Amino acid sequence: MYTLKRLITVNWIKAFCGSCAVFLLLVAVANIVSEFLRAATTVQDILLHFLLELPKWLNKIFPVAGLTATLFSLDKLQRRSELISIFACGLPRYIFISLLLQLALAVAAIQFYCAAYLRPYAESLMKEWLRDGGIHFRQSDKVSGIKATTSASGKIWYKNGTYFCSFAAFDKFKNQLLDISLFYYSQEYRLSQIIWAKSATYQENFRWKLFAGRELSGLQNKNFPTVNFFPEKSINLLEKAVDFKDIDSEINELNFPKLYQYVQRIKRLGIDVAEYETLFYDKISSALICILFPFIAIGALYNPNRRSGSFGKNVFFVLIFTSVFWLAYSSALALGSGRKIHPLLATFAIPVVCMLYLLFYFIKNRKLS
Repeated sequence: MYTLKRLITVNWIKAFCGSCAVFLLLVAVANIVSEFLRAATTVQDILLHFLLELPKWLNKIFPVAGLTATLFSLDKLQRRSELISIFACGLPRYIFISLLLQLALAVAAIQFYCAAYLRPYAESLMKEWLRDGGIHFRQSDKVSGIKATTSASGKIWYKNGTYFCSFAAFDKFKNQLLDISLFYYSQEYRLSQIIWAKSATYQENFRWKLFAGRELSGLQNKNFPTVNFFPEKSINLLEKAVDFKDIDSEINELNFPKLYQYVQRIKRLGIDVAEYETLFYDKISSALICILFPFIAIGALYNPNRRSGSFGKNVFFVLIFTSVFWLAYSSALALGSGRKIHPLLATFAIPVVCMLYLLFYFIKNRKLS
C-alpha cells in the first residue's frame, strides 16, 4: 500500500513541478521580452522587477499547475495501465482522493503564504531595489500621487509646499479625507498655524471644504495663539482628490494581519471598504482555488481504462475551463471592488460553484469508490 501511495505522490509532484516550470517560463518570456521592447529601463531593473513580481504570477500559476498535474499524472498512469493495477491491488479510490487532497492542501498553504506575506514584502522591496522606485513599470496613465509615509499612529503623512498634512484615510468614492491635520510653517521652518478637522471634501480647482474643525493660528508670534472653532471652512491645498488615490498602492505592501487591521480601522471611520475587503478575501479564496483545481481533472480516476480516455480532449477541457474560470473570477473581483456585489460573494461565489460541482460528481460516482 505504501509503495502505491508513493507512486501516486511522486508522479503528481513531478507533474506539478514540470507544469510550474513551463508556465513560469511562458510568463517570464512574455514579460521580460515586452519590457525589453519598451526599452524603458536597464536590464538589471527588468530582471529584478520580474523577480519581485513572481509571487503575483504564482497566484495564477499554482492553481492551473495543480489541475494539469492531476491531468498529466493520471494520464501517465492510465497510458501505462498502472491505474488499473493500482485499483486491482486493493487501493480504494477514496485513498487516492485523500492523497490528492493532502497534496492540494500543501500547495494551498504555499499559495496563501505567497499571497498574504511574500507578495506584500516583494512590493515593499520595489521602491528600494528598482531605480526611481520602479515608476517606469507603472501604467502610463496612472496618477503619480503624493509622496507619503504611514507613521506608527496609523495615519498617513506627507509634506507639500508650506505645510505637513496627516489623515487617517481617503474615501475615494466621496473624494474625502478623514481625520485631517494641517501643520503650516514659515520660510524659516517655524510652525505658524495648525488646522484640525473631522473631514475634508474636495470641491474643485484645489479647493477643499473642512467640516467640524478648529484652527490654531499665530504660533510664530510671541503672544498666545488664537483658537477658532468652525463647522465648515474652505481652504486651498496643493493637491486634488485624484492625487490621493495613488496612496492605495501602499495597501499592497500590507501583509495579511496588517491588511485586516487596516480594513477594520477604516471601516470604523465610515469609509466603504468593499475594495479592500475584496483584496483581503481574495488571499483566502486563491488558496481555496488551489485545493479545488486538482480535482477538476480527476475523471480518469473513475474511468481508468487507457482506451477510454482522450488526452487531447482533456487538454482542450483544461484550456477552456481555466479561461472561463479566470474570466468569471476576475469579473467578480472587479464587481466586488466596485461595490456592485458583496466582497464575500465576489471572492467565494465562483469557487463555491466549483466545489458544489465536484461534490455532485463524487456523489454520482461513489459506487465506484
